[in-house]
Amino acid sequence: MNFLLFNTKAGCAECHSGWRFTDDSFYDVGVAGDDIGRGAAFPGVALMQNAFKTPTLRTSIVVIPTCTTAPRTRWTTSSSYTTSEVG
Repeated sequence: MNFLLFNTKAGCAECHSGWRFTDDSFYDVGVAGDDIGRGAAFPGVALMQNAFKTPTLRTSIVVIPTCTTAPRTRWTTSSSYTTSEVG
């Protein structure tokens, strides 16, 4: 069930792909906070504001994410969310 969800409805495989389960790209996943991510290195580039690199899932032990929908239909495994509902 988890593999099916990972590859379909949750859309995890869109960013967490390949043998390292990452596309090594940066995305604004909609997590609010003081850390502006890649925007600190590129202050003049709007797409880099609040953008974070897709982390690898290669060494992940727990495969059940604590997810919520984020802007641009992305998901996040940030601990700032407490639901595992896929919406």
